[in-house]
Amino acid sequence: MICHYYLTYDCNCRCEYCPTWQDASIEQQIYASEKDVIQNIKDLHNLGVKKIFFTGGEPFLYESLADVCRFAKSLDFEVLLSTNGLISSKKLPSLAKYIDNLFVSLAYPVREEHDRAKGQECFQETLDTVSACLHFGVNVVIDYLLTRDSVRFLPEVIDLATEKKAMLRFNFVHHCFEIEGFEDITFEYIKRYANHPLVIFDERLFSLARKGGNDISSPSCNVLSNVITISPDNNLLLPCFWARESSIPINGKLTDLFTTEIFKSYKSLQGKLSSCKGCVAGEIFEDLDFKSVLVKKNLYKKFSNFLREIKMLLFG
Repeated sequence: MICHYYLTYDCNCRCEYCPTWQDASIEQQIYASEKDVIQNIKDLHNLGVKKIFFTGGEPFLYESLADVCRFAKSLDFEVLLSTNGLISSKKLPSLAKYIDNLFVSLAYPVREEHDRAKGQECFQETLDTVSACLHFGVNVVIDYLLTRDSVRFLPEVIDLATEKKAMLRFNFVHHCFEIEGFEDITFEYIKRYANHPLVIFDERLFSLARKGGNDISSPSCNVLSNVITISPDNNLLLPCFWARESSIPINGKLTDLFTTEIFKSYKSLQGKLSSCKGCVAGEIFEDLDFKSVLVKKNLYKKFSNFLREIKMLLFG
C-alpha cells in the first residue's frame, strides 16, 4: 500500500492539463503542518504502509520537505516525489539521500511546446533536474503525459530519455476532458513505443484507457485497497484525490479512520461514483513496483554497454 501525501496544492507552473490549479474549490496556498506530517508518517508506519509519495502542487515549494523525507526514511519508507523540475535541481543536494524515486514531469521534449503547456519557462530547469538526479544518485523517472498532441513526440521523448539515461513513464491525461481521447490507431502507435526498454507502461491502464476509462456500472477501481490520500489541510480524502467526495479530519487519529463506517461505505462505492466515470488515474490499480523497474533499467544499461564494447572491438 502507498500513501499519496499532498503537501500543498500550490504550484509554480500552470499546466494546461492540470485540473488542480484550475479548480476554484481547491485552496492553493495551504501547506501541510510539519507536526501533522510527522504524526501521520508514524501512523502510516504502524498501519504497515511501505511507500509514501509526496506530491502536490509542487512539493519542492514545501519548506520542510527535507525534514519529512528524512523522517520517512528513518522509518524505512520507500520515498517517492513528483516535481515539475523548476526549482528542484537547486534543492536536491539536501534531499538526494532521502529520495528513492523522483518523477519529473515533462509535457513535451521540445522547449517551446513544453514551456507553453506548463505556462512557465522551465524546459531547461526540468532537464537540469534530471541531470542532477543522475549526479546525486537519485533514481529519476521522466513522467510524460500522453495527450492527443504530445503523442506526436514519442520518438523525440524516447531519444531524450536515452540521452539522459533516465526511465520514462507514459501516463494518460485524466480529468481534463478537452484534451483526452485517442483513436485506435493512436493506441497502437503508443503501444509500439511503450515496448522500449526504458519505458514504464502499465498494460492494465492502457487496456482501461482503450475501453474509455473506468465504467461505473462495472468498475475497475480498487483505490482504497491501494492508496491512502492525505490533503495539505490534514484530511483523509475519500475515495481518492480525483473524486474526493468526502474529506475527513485526521486530528492525529489516522489509524482509527479505516474502521469507520464512512470509510467502509466509500470502499464499497469506489469506482461507482459519477466522478469516477472514465477515470484512468494510476491509483485504480495496485501500485507499480519501481524496484523491479530499476532492475529492467540496469539490464538495459548493461546490454547497451555490451553493444558499445562490441562496436569498439569491431570498428575501433
